[in-house]
Amino acid sequence: MLGSLFDNGPPVRFEFWDSSSVGPNDSPGVVVFRSPNALRRLVWSPGELGMARAFITGELAIAGDVSGVLRVLHDHAISTRRLAPKGLIRAIAAAQHLGTLGRPLPPPLEETRLRGRRHSKARDAAAVTGHYDVGNGVYELVLGQSMTYSCARFASETTSLEQAQRAKHDLVCRKLGLAERSAPTSSTSAVDGARWPSTQPRRTRRTWSASP
Repeated sequence: MLGSLFDNGPPVRFEFWDSSSVGPNDSPGVVVFRSPNALRRLVWSPGELGMARAFITGELAIAGDVSGVLRVLHDHAISTRRLAPKGLIRAIAAAQHLGTLGRPLPPPLEETRLRGRRHSKARDAAAVTGHYDVGNGVYELVLGQSMTYSCARFASETTSLEQAQRAKHDLVCRKLGLAERSAPTSSTSAVDGARWPSTQPRRTRRTWSASP
């Protein structure tokens, strides 16, 4: 079945629920199929969609370097969207041999299910709500305390998310020609967007202003 997805065999290690495995031992990580349902999802939704659904439901996991595994899979996959008819037939035959063939499984509960005419105002509004209205806790995990919705600047492998966000802010301010100055903490910093409560003692902190 994996031969239908890759021209030269699996580029990373795959381990299955029955303790069998296939693929190179020196791959950056291992794709772990915890349940036959993971293969079932890939048969009906080959590529990123099936893999994402299996991952979200816990039927599939990645051990090791997640980014490295995904990069290798993307670079070696025949297609990230759909299998050719011949490949699809081979995948279905393999799934039937493994006893994993069946009706399509329902999408994960977390998946937004859109209804109505594509790109209508109501459908697009529902899509935006499902994608973004997930709570600040989620955004703090990926954006840090500054909650800045843009790419951070990781100068090294040991750079933390907070340090990378501050480095990005500093870079943006330098490109805009802003100069460093001191300002009361009651104002909002252009660097990190933080605001001190007015009840706290007045102190000075770093902010930025336009250079003369």
